[in-house]
Amino acid sequence: MKFSAKLFLENGDDYVLGPGRIELLRAIQERGSLRKAAEKLGMSYRWAWGRLKNAEKDLQVSLLVRTEEAIGGRPKVLTPEAHAILAW
Repeated sequence: MKFSAKLFLENGDDYVLGPGRIELLRAIQERGSLRKAAEKLGMSYRWAWGRLKNAEKDLQVSLLVRTEEAIGGRPKVLTPEAHAILAW
């Protein structure tokens, strides 16, 4: 028998953070960019970006930071706060 639990952070009726967004953060950590993570997970960049922006607003922390190589100023890699969320 295998037991598991899933944790969701909610703000009213809105999901702030759950398994899907955690999976997205892990994919960004693994792939090194939001674009590559979205491709890996079969989602659009815009959809992934929107979900993380909503989470940032509700958590009141930045989850992504720009790199010097960022094209068009798009955030690419995880912030220390995002790494802390994944470690937790």
